[in-house]
Amino acid sequence: MNTEQLREHAIEKFYLELQDTFTFQVHRIMKAFLRHASALMQGCDEGLQMDHYPVLMTLDAIKNLSQQELADILMRDKSSVQRTITLLQRKGLVAVSQDAQDKRKNIVTLTEKGLEKALSSRQMLRQIDHSAFADFTIKERGEALQAIHDLAEKLEKSAAHLPPTQSLTCQ
Repeated sequence: MNTEQLREHAIEKFYLELQDTFTFQVHRIMKAFLRHASALMQGCDEGLQMDHYPVLMTLDAIKNLSQQELADILMRDKSSVQRTITLLQRKGLVAVSQDAQDKRKNIVTLTEKGLEKALSSRQMLRQIDHSAFADFTIKERGEALQAIHDLAEKLEKSAAHLPPTQSLTCQ
């Protein structure tokens, strides 16, 4: 075998090893899903990214949340939510005010423009789902969503039992 063939063989062997890992398959799913989302979002882009839309939709569904409450609901860290809120505020989609009872808290609300964007975000996410599952039968879609839901539940349950500082032992 020449050098190029050895390289291709090594890549193929490595790919075969990776494809049997959970992490690799989740990464493949996310990449494919984001390709669908990116294709549908072209022309709709106002400088927003996929992780900004859940903030808008959450604020539409549950009014007047603190930044910490948003972070907890979305299962994101507070600093990530803070960056999103700052961007959304600059775009005129949210307003931030100090809580009347607890001056340490900031309350986030949607502006009129934000309410419109939240509604269009819901419609866009439905279209992304429809596009992503276009090649699935109704039964396959239901089974896939149920399997993913069950998997998430089990992973969250098992992660709850891990000590917060547990790390891999590297040898």
